[in-house]
Order: sequence, then C-alpha cells, then structure tokens
Amino acid sequence: MGVQLRVLIVEDQEDDALLLIRVLRRVGYDLTYDRVDTARTMEAALDRQAWDIIIADYTLPEFNGLAALALMKERGLDLPFFLVSGSIGEDIAVSAMKAGAHDYIMKNNLTRLIPAVERELREIAVRRARKRAEETLQENYQLMHAVFEGTSEAIFVKDLHGRYVVINSAGARIFGKTPEEVIGKDDTELFTAESCRGIMEHDRQVLTSGETQVYEETGETSGVKGTFLTTKGPHRDHQGTIIGIIGIARDITERKQSEEQFQRQRDALYQSEKLATMGQLLAGVAHELNNPLAVVMGQAALLSQSVRNKRQRERAEKIVQAAERCARIVNNFLALARQRSPERQVVQVNRVVREAVELLAYPLRVDNVEVEWDLAAEVPRLWADAHQLHQVVVNLVSNAHQAMREVLGPRRLTVATGASEAGTRVWLEVRDTGPGIASELEGRIFEPFFTTKPPGVGTGLGLSLCQGIVEGHGGCIGIVPRADGGAVFRVELPVEEPEAPALAVVAAAPVVVGGARILVVDDEPGIAGVLAEVLQLDGHVVDTVGDGEAALARLAAHDYELILSDIRMPELDGPSLYWELERRDRQLLNRIIFLTGDTLSPGTREFLEKTGAPCLSKPFALSDVRDIVQRVLQSRSPETTGSHDESTPR
Repeated sequence: MGVQLRVLIVEDQEDDALLLIRVLRRVGYDLTYDRVDTARTMEAALDRQAWDIIIADYTLPEFNGLAALALMKERGLDLPFFLVSGSIGEDIAVSAMKAGAHDYIMKNNLTRLIPAVERELREIAVRRARKRAEETLQENYQLMHAVFEGTSEAIFVKDLHGRYVVINSAGARIFGKTPEEVIGKDDTELFTAESCRGIMEHDRQVLTSGETQVYEETGETSGVKGTFLTTKGPHRDHQGTIIGIIGIARDITERKQSEEQFQRQRDALYQSEKLATMGQLLAGVAHELNNPLAVVMGQAALLSQSVRNKRQRERAEKIVQAAERCARIVNNFLALARQRSPERQVVQVNRVVREAVELLAYPLRVDNVEVEWDLAAEVPRLWADAHQLHQVVVNLVSNAHQAMREVLGPRRLTVATGASEAGTRVWLEVRDTGPGIASELEGRIFEPFFTTKPPGVGTGLGLSLCQGIVEGHGGCIGIVPRADGGAVFRVELPVEEPEAPALAVVAAAPVVVGGARILVVDDEPGIAGVLAEVLQLDGHVVDTVGDGEAALARLAAHDYELILSDIRMPELDGPSLYWELERRDRQLLNRIIFLTGDTLSPGTREFLEKTGAPCLSKPFALSDVRDIVQRVLQSRSPETTGSHDESTPR
C-alpha cells in the first residue's frame, strides 16, 4: 500500500485533473482527492476535511489559481501549493511564487510535479516539527516561569562576585523590593553586615567544593529578622565551568519560633498532663467522699436538733460545722476539676473569695502565710460563673503563695474586694509580700506557658487561663504597681443584669405540704436512713429501697406522691428507672427528685439536662432536702396528698 496523500485539485477540466491523478498514482501515492472549480466549492472542500497539498490551475472561468492561494492563506493553512498552467509567462510565475506558491509547473512538463511534491512534503514536515518544538518550548517556558514566580520559596542565581543575576518575586519580597531592584546587587547591599557574613561564607564553601550544600541561614533586612533553610549548588556553563551559584531558600522563621516555643513548653505540657490527671483523681475522690459525707452531715444535723443538753448540742453543732467545711472543700475540688461550658448565675464575690482561700488554708498555714481580709461589706452581686471565678482566685492565691516561699518573712497575703463609686464594676485584689515582678517581665506574664518558676514547679498556664476567664466575663486583669515590694493582681468585672427569667405566678403564702407518702431509692443505707428520718420528722410517710428494681416493685403496689432516687446504683440505676417509668406511667415522672454525687460525669449532666428533673447534690444540708421536697410537692397541688392506706395497691 502506497503513501497516503490527500490532494485538493482546483481545475475546471475533468481530463486535466485525471491526468494529475495518474501522474501521482504512477509513483505509488494512495490518493484521496477532490476537484473544485469555484471559490464556494473550494471553501466547502476545506471545511469538509484536511488536505496534504493543493494543485491549482492558474486560469479558470469563474476562479483562478492566485485567488485559490489567497483563500488558503486567509484560513491560516500551511500547505504545499502548486500552480499549473499551459500558457503563462515567466513574469507571472515569479509573481505567483512571491505570493506564496511553492512551485509553478507547466502542463506540458508534469514530470517536475513529483520531485516538487516530494520536496515540499519534506519541508512542511520539517516546518511542522519545528513549530511543535517551538510551541513545546514556549509551553515549558511558561510552566517554568509559573513555577518560578508562583512558589513561596526564594529562587535565585548569583554570579562569582555574589551579585544577583536572577531572582523571583518571592526572593525579592524578603528585601521588600521587586526583582528588578535586587538584580545587580550583592548581599552586603541587602542584608545587615552581621547577617551577610554567614551567607557569604556559605557561598564561598559551595564555590570551593563544587557541591550542593544545605544551610540554615539567618538574615536581617529593614529591621526584620528571618531564618531560612537554603539549598545552594554550583551554577555551571555548558562546558562544566562554575560561573556562579543557584539557590532555593525557604522561610522557616515561624517553624523555628514554634520549635523554640515547643522546647519551652515541653516541660510545661508534662506538668499540665500531671495536673489533668490530678484533676481526674480529685473528681473521683470527691465523688467517693460525697456519700459518707452526706451521712455525717445529715446525722450531725439531726443530732444537733434532737439533743437538749447544751454541751452536747454545742458538740453536735461543731460536728455540723466541720462536716459543712468538708463539704465546701469537696465542692471546691469539684470546681477545680470540672470541665464544662460556663454557667452564669448570681454570684457573691466575697463568698467565692473566702471559699477559694479556704481550699488553700492548710498549705498557707504550713508556710506561715498570714491571711488578711479587706472585704467590702456591700459588694454588688455579679452575673457570672462562680466556678470559673473560684478558679481565678485559686490561681492568684497559689501564685502569691509560691512567690512568698522565696522570702524569709514576713509572709502576708491580703485579699480585698470593693466596687466602683457608681456600682457598675466590682474589683478584687490579691496582694503578697513576695519578691514582686520584674518590670521587663510584666508584659509577658499572661502569655501561655510563660513562667519564671523553675522546671517542674509551674506550667505557665495559670495566668493565661485567668485572663481568658476574666475577659470572657467582660472584665480585665492586670498588675497594680506597688512601691513597698511584692505583687498586686487586680481583677475588675462589670456588674451585669441577669438574664430575665420567664414571669411566673407565685403564691403569696405557699402552704407547707405534709403527710405525703415518699419512696427513697438509694443503695447507701446511711443516706436512705438520713433522708427517711428528716422527712418523717416533717410528717411524711417514708419507705426505702436499695435499687431501681425494688423501687419498681413498690411503685406497682403502692401510690407515692414523691420519689427520691440516687442516680448511680447497682441492678437498675436512676436513669434506667426514669425511662422505665416513662414507659409504664408518665405521670410518675414529675414526682422524681434525683440525688447524685457524680455532677462531673458528662453522662449525668446530659441526662439531667435532657429530662429537666430536679436534682439534689450530695452532700446536702437538711434544709436543702426540705426545700426541694416542698417545692416538688407544691408544684403538684392540688393533687391529693395526706394519709394513705398501705394495703391499697396502685
């Protein structure tokens, strides 16, 4: 099979066209051809398919060879174009060649056609290959230029004298200039003298060794200092002679700062993890203490109410006071370990301050720290998160305590509160007689992980956490200058109105409900016994069971106005009891009060928030038990309460 050749013939005579076809086929071409004789038919043929060559008669009745040549050029086609004729002169032939025809062949000498076609096919193949190469080269250049200018890394070329020959925009931005402003300059004109010495030494090493090297370089320009990871290699000409340096520099300033900060934070994070573990331990211990502490508080309160001998009553009251103090310490532990979203409520600042200092009373006393109180008698109440404010005070007092351990004495901690004249802001101060804070450190003490304490003593998180909490309440925290030494931290908080609750109709004089039948569900017999005794003293009829299964059996047999249930119990716990009652009798759901010492558990909080059931936290005061029982019983009025026949099933 011959060489494929697609030929478009512009000829009005069919015989002349066939003659051309025979000549081409005779030398082995496998032809695809078409004959046209007008501009319209030539345009249609060009639209229909691609052609390899065009052979046109010079003269046609309605068209001519030069017009066909012009039409081909208008379309931007690069095809071998041959004019054939039987009568024109040499001057016309020259004009046609100048117009773009590749050859002119007389019809009486068609033997020249084949060499001319072969020559032009070879030349057009070369032209097309050259064009493809040029297009590829241009595409590659555009790609390389896009990479060169698009990268965030500096790319540069220097000559043997250190002058920049080429540099991209990212590299020029290091100096705050354009590439045109950098080219021709060396590093002594761009960097400070101190920083360019190291850079130039690295250049010298690369030029001497002839090997690519990687350096960590520091450069300072226009007052800005940066660190760069720079790869430098020799720039060679086509003969392999070194004529300069090619380099790529990546700005690692932020990474280096992060690494340095990470190094500083490593010990602090280790301490922070220990604190987190300690917080979990405190939460667990506090929960385990809540049950026996609830029994101690309840029995001590009952003993105080029952004894008539004055001396014995005083002893009972001392037990009550000690038990209440233990309860406050447990609650303070829980406040420190609690991880939850802020919960705003009405807060008395003086109470928060006293409870926080009380938590640290023992270590302060051991180190002979005298605590002085300067609390204003009338301080506006705040709408704030008491637990978070408690944490702020504990952190400030702990810092003051640690600072005063560095001095021999006297060690005096003063806690003061007050309000602005207009009553729009409340302030508290924690003052110590320690060594104070150096003026150059005052601007950094609130930075996370910044600490002046030795390794293993502080985390550097306390003051930054305090600042976050205070600013989250719309307040501010800072240092107050003190002429006589020591440090004074001052916290100011805005007095805000609490969120307005929905208006509710309140009875003028609620009647105390008595004689209700109450079921107490708790696996701790001591707690169940205390609750039963205090409720019986108020005239209620009380039954006790140790788990949810037993409670369901009692509820199936008897009618109860109120159910007090622990949340964590064996067999069937409080939440499971609640969902079972929802399935059996939804009317019982508004008669349940839950008891828990597990307020830290996310599961417990989620359950209570979802159900909206009232809850009494352990340890509890007897007055709290009476209040919540009366509140729930009164909310059920005018439902029937009073005497009950124990034998009457539900």
